[in-house]
Amino acid sequence: MSTLLFDNPILVKHCRARLRRPQSGYLIFVTLVLSGCVLSMGHFADAIKPGAWFVLFFALEAMILTFYGMSQVSGAVANVAETGILDFHRISPLPPLHNAIGFLFGSAIREYAIVAAVMPFTLFCALAADDRPGLLGFLTTHVVLFSSTTLFHQVALLSGLISGKSKNRGGAAIFMFVMVYLTGTSVLGAASISTLGFLTAGPAVAEAMNWHLGPRGAPIEAVTFFGLSLPYAVQSLIYQFPVICFLMMPAVRRMRSADAMLYSKPVATAFLVTLAVLNFGGLIGREKIELALIVPMLCFANCIMGAVLIACITPDRGKFRNHLRRSYKQNMLRPSLTADESSSRSVVIMFGLVTYGVAQAAMSLKPAPQGQPFDFNLLIPVATAVATIWHYGFALQFFRLKQPRSANSATGVFLFLFWLLPLLVGGLVTTVDHKIGRLIVEISPLVGMAVGSITSLVTSASLAALFFIALYHEESSEWREVQLKAREAAGEEL
Repeated sequence: MSTLLFDNPILVKHCRARLRRPQSGYLIFVTLVLSGCVLSMGHFADAIKPGAWFVLFFALEAMILTFYGMSQVSGAVANVAETGILDFHRISPLPPLHNAIGFLFGSAIREYAIVAAVMPFTLFCALAADDRPGLLGFLTTHVVLFSSTTLFHQVALLSGLISGKSKNRGGAAIFMFVMVYLTGTSVLGAASISTLGFLTAGPAVAEAMNWHLGPRGAPIEAVTFFGLSLPYAVQSLIYQFPVICFLMMPAVRRMRSADAMLYSKPVATAFLVTLAVLNFGGLIGREKIELALIVPMLCFANCIMGAVLIACITPDRGKFRNHLRRSYKQNMLRPSLTADESSSRSVVIMFGLVTYGVAQAAMSLKPAPQGQPFDFNLLIPVATAVATIWHYGFALQFFRLKQPRSANSATGVFLFLFWLLPLLVGGLVTTVDHKIGRLIVEISPLVGMAVGSITSLVTSASLAALFFIALYHEESSEWREVQLKAREAAGEEL
């Protein structure tokens, strides 16, 4: 542990570079002066006792650590990748985990120092408030804040490693943070995926200020974890810790090799199962949310997360051919389906089965009200979600083998034609003929999973079958070609 943090040369280098006295000293001094002025304004406005100034200072800390911190982390690692210094770190005796930790905490060390200067003012506002948050609220919110900061800095680290362009300055990472923050922390008591909110410090702050149950006239149902009424700070750590662990794995893999896949196939499957269980635990204990709403929400969440993970584990044609050559040299009758550079076909099928398993668990643990029979229409969005994951994964792998240079463009066109275009065309046709317009709209799986459309199910299942056949044929052709070239090479040597 001491080598990982205190004797880490990358961390020490960033600390010395970004905490130099002339720059960091003046910046911290200005921060202290401005914080003192803001605290004085709160005192004269009598805004400290209600707790508003605690939220103000806490929001300031969160903005510094997330927006500025993510930009620094992403920019620092992208800069060393662009200049080639990262390749030197890869061949150095320092383990890849040490490299990742050094960039993760060292790049934003100045932002941590600024937040440390603001924290005494936040603590004073917490203690000077009438009822909440107090010392306990200050501690719980800041533990969750630093945990969520680590998570989002890992997103920025991956963004820099993947893009490799310092000009981006973490734009993609900041955009991702904004999307997650605005999606999850607005209203936790409404029908929403709890995971999105608990990845931030918003729920912990709401609980510390006693806002999490809503006003007296309009109470909000408390969010539980598998029916257990745990504090929001504890639930936030439960959600964030596994995500932090899984996000560290691709960073370490890319620190080891620039050509490594972000996830191995077993780890990607475990990641999806973990996220599905977290989503399931946050929804299954909500009594005010009906099963007819829980099942589509779980299906949507699994489709989105599955699509992202499929893109991380799907190899291009070059990597796939290297895997076939190694398999031939090892005298395998068929190439392995679990290797990093193997086809993602088997994992895509597993992702669909995971989605079905989570939906089936929800239908088993949250039965229909007494006197009402089981609604078999709930199986339609589940089957649509499974078929959607399958046809997306098969299509992406097929395009990366068939058209390696334009695979992303071909996948984008495919998704536009079958996911978005039906919404546009159907919306226009609806003004003329409502039935035909609705039929066209329901071709899109985005609508089919929400309304349980047979049309969307048939379309997604047909696409999955077609792309599975095409992908299997393409893989077999690649395997025969590799075998033929290997035999010709062996014959020339003889």
